[in-house]
Amino acid sequence: LVALEHGDSAAWRLEDVAARTGNGLLATGTARSLGNAQATALATVQDRYPALAHPTPDFGAPTPASATTGWESMPGRGRSSAQMRQVGDQVTVYVIPGPGGRWMPAVQTHGDSTLERLPLTRTRDEARDAAELAGRRARREVAVSTPARFDDVVAELAGSDDYHRGELVDLVGRRLDQDDRTRLEGEPSAAELVELLGSAGVTPATTMLVLRAEGVDARDAAAVLPVAGVAMPDGIRVLHEHWHLARPDAAEALGATAIEMRAAGCTAAEIMLTRPREVLRALDADPHLWELAAGTMAGAGHPSGKVVGHLLAHAPTPDAFAAGLAAVVPDPAEGVALAVHYGAQAEHLIAASERYELSPGQTATALADAGSTAQVGVETLLGRCDHDPVLTIQLAHAGLNLQPATALDCLERATGPLDPTVIEQIHSMPAWSQDPAALDPVSDTTSSLAIASRSTASQPTVSRSMDLDDEHALLAALPEPGPATD
Repeated sequence: LVALEHGDSAAWRLEDVAARTGNGLLATGTARSLGNAQATALATVQDRYPALAHPTPDFGAPTPASATTGWESMPGRGRSSAQMRQVGDQVTVYVIPGPGGRWMPAVQTHGDSTLERLPLTRTRDEARDAAELAGRRARREVAVSTPARFDDVVAELAGSDDYHRGELVDLVGRRLDQDDRTRLEGEPSAAELVELLGSAGVTPATTMLVLRAEGVDARDAAAVLPVAGVAMPDGIRVLHEHWHLARPDAAEALGATAIEMRAAGCTAAEIMLTRPREVLRALDADPHLWELAAGTMAGAGHPSGKVVGHLLAHAPTPDAFAAGLAAVVPDPAEGVALAVHYGAQAEHLIAASERYELSPGQTATALADAGSTAQVGVETLLGRCDHDPVLTIQLAHAGLNLQPATALDCLERATGPLDPTVIEQIHSMPAWSQDPAALDPVSDTTSSLAIASRSTASQPTVSRSMDLDDEHALLAALPEPGPATD
């Protein structure tokens, strides 16, 4: 008896679950509510089959049709310790006392009068285990004859504790020609196994379960997932859930893109660990996004130097670069040094020094400590001095230890020929013919300690923790996936 509720209405039906040709549908009907459907089904049974005992309604947890919840005594005259259990709709298993205190497990398929007896066991529990194992296999054997259930049966086998290649061959081999069946019986590689299962009509999802049951290595499984027809986001989930591979490692093994990783449910940190370039290329010039991106990269495990290199390669503006740099390296001296080491140009260093709130003199000291080239150093100071050439030459001389003539040469390469009056002012500087130490126009450029002594309160406060809004903002920058390709 079956009663079903569909929104505001209900339905009922009677099934002959012992029918040899499958579940036999005896009667159906509709009702106003689930309670009415249950009552009508009971009344129909009583009306049609008065010889049956009146059933007691039990509307608790549903159980499979015709399945018992456990072992029960075999019906018949007299008392016996023999027991039986129904496995699915078409299979019954037994444990029967045997000679010498041993027990005989047995299995019977409905429609077949033959009782298949199994080897004797020492205890009843061992007999039950053997009977249930044989019963599950017999049930799969019966079910596989129904094409619609073939894939489910193979999936059940692959997910069971009693998986065995021989049973896979029995189930799948009937759909293969003799040569392919022989290959399946041998030691096929992961790629060959995918090919054979696909030829038999096994779905990609079930194919993955078989690979796992076969003990195929995660990397080998990753190599054949696309061949099996598994979509990339699903492949990441499969390797993570069934092979316990970390999602970044699964994406790396599959060659998944950042968009595919997002579709698989990967976090921003996981994506930035594996595919930082794709995310950075998708970001606009908003400095906040670059703070998030750089902080996420660092939090994911990238060293600071690598993050700075990515920022220099992909930041669309100097301000975006500076925001990311300060988020990863709060210390100005270290930040400027890393930027110089990875080839930052004057425009990047100007923005970075402003982000760190360095004075022009402190900027000169930081550049000198970082080993900046004369040309980049002079161009950076020119930008920080509001393009005042005289002050730039003074700072280059005092902070970068450049001779004024050298500084002037770098300056004119950046700006072109200077006005003669400006040249005259520079030539009239006392330092033009003195040692670099003779000129000290800015007191905080004489030592790198000037930067280190800045109070922490004046340095940018950086936090690498991300809330959900930050996570969404960073991932939202990725474009939507395009149409699938062959």
